[in-house]
Amino acid sequence: MPDFYCFNNLTHLKQPKNSSWCWAYCLEKMINGLGSNSEIGTKICELVSYYKSYKEGTPHANKKCCDSGNNCINIGLKTDHLEEIFDKAGFTASIVDKSILNSYEDIVNNIMTNQSPLVLKTKRNTAHMELIIGFGELNGCQYLLISDPTNYSDVQYLSFQELNLKAEIIWETELKDIEKTDLHNIEKDQLIEANYSTIQDYIENNIDKINSIDPALTDPWILMNMPFDKSLIKIKDQSDILSFMSYKFNERNDYMCHPINRCSRPIRAITNGRIILNRAGCLNKKRNEIIFESYATIVKFKKKNNGLYVKPVSFPKDYNLEKKWQTYHQFYNTLKKDNPKIKAFED
Repeated sequence: MPDFYCFNNLTHLKQPKNSSWCWAYCLEKMINGLGSNSEIGTKICELVSYYKSYKEGTPHANKKCCDSGNNCINIGLKTDHLEEIFDKAGFTASIVDKSILNSYEDIVNNIMTNQSPLVLKTKRNTAHMELIIGFGELNGCQYLLISDPTNYSDVQYLSFQELNLKAEIIWETELKDIEKTDLHNIEKDQLIEANYSTIQDYIENNIDKINSIDPALTDPWILMNMPFDKSLIKIKDQSDILSFMSYKFNERNDYMCHPINRCSRPIRAITNGRIILNRAGCLNKKRNEIIFESYATIVKFKKKNNGLYVKPVSFPKDYNLEKKWQTYHQFYNTLKKDNPKIKAFED
């Protein structure tokens, strides 16, 4: 089995739409996932409020990022402040030559040596921050795992050859005050391995049926990089689903390096949902959890007495929420009434 490597402990949370907080989402992911000794907090609101005080040259007394009137701090990270802010968060960050993006080997060597992501300042309509957090090779194709906080990009390894990565500035990072020889942050991708094993079991248990439809589908990797089609949702019969997959496989361009799905949604349709998957991406929450994006809040849920109960498990520190089981309506009313949304920023 080919190996794919990533930072398994980096938990993905999607950046609120139109916000300027891409840097804070990337930094929070790195602080909590890699266990840095941050002096400026571990949550998005703490990082944003600290940076506001830093820019204004005022004492960092208030750790809130929004006030009671739903007015939130609209602040992007200035390029020449990044290294100092990352230093306060427990990382060294140093600019590297942009030519590193021309070499898959150089990217891999940098991540393996530093045991920490590469940080990219990209430019689309506005400046943006992304991370390179994983890599792997399959059938002559080289892949990278890019973390973009504006979407759920952590779900796929994308072809290095076809990504055509471009960035205005690139920083290599590493944890401060820790010997790199003691670090093993980059590991085999547990999600890829778990889903591969599930698919392999399915194939072994249904080998005759699959062979009768298309022997090519007996290769787990074919199913791992099968693009998802919403038409699959409406198909109930397994043979029909496999036939549909065979059709999609045989019509695609074999000269392309197709994305590798960490959450293999196509095969989920015929494995009764055993694929490790959630509605919003691979790593942002566990089973039986819901994310309220506008409030950066995650809750567990369960059914009880014919009703839905939830328990907040992750939310900004300045929020007025209790980590206890409560009815959904009780929770949601409190969330809306007493806590500001984290949204609506200018770029």
